[in-house]
Amino acid sequence: MEYEKLAPPEEEEEGFLEIISVNGLQLLPQGGLVEIDLSFKNTGTVADDFMWEARDQYGNLLGSDSGGLLNGLPVGYSIYGSFSFTMPNYKVDITITTYHKYGYTWLEDDIEYFTIMLLIDVSEGEYSGINWNTNISLGGITTDGTYLWITNYWNAKVYKYNMNGTYTGSYWSTNANPTGITTDGTYLWIADWYENKVYKFNMNGNYTGAYWSTNAYPTGITTNGEYFWITYELTDEVYKYDMNGNYTGEKWSTYAGGVFCNYPLGITTDGTYLWIASDWYKKVYKFTLDGTYVSSWPTNALNANPYGITTDGNYFWITDGDDKKVYKYGGPLTVTEGFLDITGVTAPSEASEGDAVQIIIHTKNTGVSDNFKVELSGDLTASQEVSLRVGSKKDFLFPFTMPNHDATITAKTFHLE
Repeated sequence: MEYEKLAPPEEEEEGFLEIISVNGLQLLPQGGLVEIDLSFKNTGTVADDFMWEARDQYGNLLGSDSGGLLNGLPVGYSIYGSFSFTMPNYKVDITITTYHKYGYTWLEDDIEYFTIMLLIDVSEGEYSGINWNTNISLGGITTDGTYLWITNYWNAKVYKYNMNGTYTGSYWSTNANPTGITTDGTYLWIADWYENKVYKFNMNGNYTGAYWSTNAYPTGITTNGEYFWITYELTDEVYKYDMNGNYTGEKWSTYAGGVFCNYPLGITTDGTYLWIASDWYKKVYKFTLDGTYVSSWPTNALNANPYGITTDGNYFWITDGDDKKVYKYGGPLTVTEGFLDITGVTAPSEASEGDAVQIIIHTKNTGVSDNFKVELSGDLTASQEVSLRVGSKKDFLFPFTMPNHDATITAKTFHLE
């Protein structure tokens, strides 16, 4: 009997469109033109047909390939793309996805996420001129930086909005007397004014079954992820609790020592300061986390009954308990000047004439969020621009062909006015 040894089945060869780079300023003013440059490379095993698309956090198409430029892209070949859009009045989270064609189906290859931040163009507490109507009786408000949630005390519901004020169509029933609301990005906590409790929900509005008791008549609530601060309008006080709802023993008055924050309602924090809205004096009062008064600013005349307040670190949103509107103000992070520190340089110590080498400039933003430029001079003249948030790191890659002599290159960084 003879046996024939069969060859193992061949793996199906496919292309793979890898996202190599995404470049573009990532801190823009409202109404500014956002221009994003992309580069891709077929790192698969065969030439293939590809496509890419860019969408925002709401699924809106911002850009895609056109004209079949990616059809039949050979292995190892690179291609460039770009798209642009006008910056709205909120940050934009962008997802870029690449695909290769399998028969009549597009299969996902690579994904990259990045954020275009809205440049602060108003100072802290300055009214932006933007407000929007909700047609509901407003109470507390909170944000995770992507959505806003607002409580309605009178019908015991929570309504979800996009950052530009458009209603998502999502709402859900909550505890009987919802006032303040806060989130850590994973859960939502809602204070109940009548029951003197705080209830915990997931981000879809499902009650977790967890709650804890507070002092009498809580109005506003906020968290930094480690503690809660709750306002009590009838006693003009703020109480501090841990994340399990245990009272820490710390409290302080908002109406003492020459500070007249009477009837404190909404409260919010950026992790460094607390801001409290008072409809009695139509003001927002700023305190340190231990209750030391810092400053105050009036709400706009239109926003005559400020109730809930929240911040994403860039802006404040304040609900009005009378006219059913939400007003937008300049937030705690006012962009002044960044500093791009060069933390290191990676480059070969030796190279022969004609060699293709790569210079990598390692940087970190040790100032505030800003737009930056890295510039090389000497035997290599080149520059790149980028936007970075506070503490962000960025590696700048510069290709270089070695000349027939020792090369000297100087790197400098700038923040862009």
